[in-house]
Amino acid sequence: MLTRSDFDSAIKVALRHYTRTDLLAGNALLHARVLSRGGPSGNTPQALRALPGETADSLFANERDRKLYRVLDLTYFNPAPKQEAAAYRLGLPFSTYRRHLTAGVDRLTEWLWRQEQEALQSETTADHPAERASSDAAVDQDDNVAEPRDVFQSTASGVAAKRTLGCAAAARQAVGRRIAVH
Repeated sequence: MLTRSDFDSAIKVALRHYTRTDLLAGNALLHARVLSRGGPSGNTPQALRALPGETADSLFANERDRKLYRVLDLTYFNPAPKQEAAAYRLGLPFSTYRRHLTAGVDRLTEWLWRQEQEALQSETTADHPAERASSDAAVDQDDNVAEPRDVFQSTASGVAAKRTLGCAAAARQAVGRRIAVH
């Protein structure tokens, strides 16, 4: 199993070697669960090559995030000769290009890490069915609404921003704000 820092490093190496399948053959991600979800044939350099490109394409599908995809595309997937040339083609100042590149790589890495952790968790719960029953989402018995869960999401600056999910939690927060203001 890869540690988070090893996983992050392996993603960055895989992006740098994206166009060189022969160099991907030694990447640590070949042993990752996120890659082996497709079966035993999933642990090939060709599958590793497809993973970041396909993930980025779906992860940055909305129009607002397409700029991040275009930066990744001109840097790794269809690389310009130099990063300065990629920034020029995108019509971005070099510092903005680098900021977008960092944000794109961070979001891609974070998404793939979550997928790796989910694969590990599903593998663990498949081996231990009793744990799976106890790890199901908690349901609030009073109003039959699932409890909110906290999610940490990477921001462009690399600082984790905390966000609470769940309709019940949002309603409670809104009511709390109205009470505090009045």
